[in-house]
Amino acid sequence: MATPWEKGSSTAAVCMAPAQCNTEQTYFQSLNTCANVECANSFGYLYHKEDMTCGANPKSVAVFAMLFLLCVAGEGIVVWNRKRARRRERAHIRLVELVQKKIK
Repeated sequence: MATPWEKGSSTAAVCMAPAQCNTEQTYFQSLNTCANVECANSFGYLYHKEDMTCGANPKSVAVFAMLFLLCVAGEGIVVWNRKRARRRERAHIRLVELVQKKIK
């Protein structure tokens, strides 16, 4: 099955998405990055047909690239914070268990 970025365009014969894009992600040629489409759309970065076929849309890139990349970075930060919160929660539970043992 051909994916949009494999079709190529006048600017590039064949454009392959990087291997690190996971199944939920889309490769945005104009930003040279992988990200969730929802993440892009949340900042109004509407990926264009040209973008998916290796032709970058300069206007979109200029206006949204920074917000888009911040959003992508933000996804990582959210996951990291969630991990820290879970760790803190586990530590708190352990502390409560120890206190309860001492009371008994």
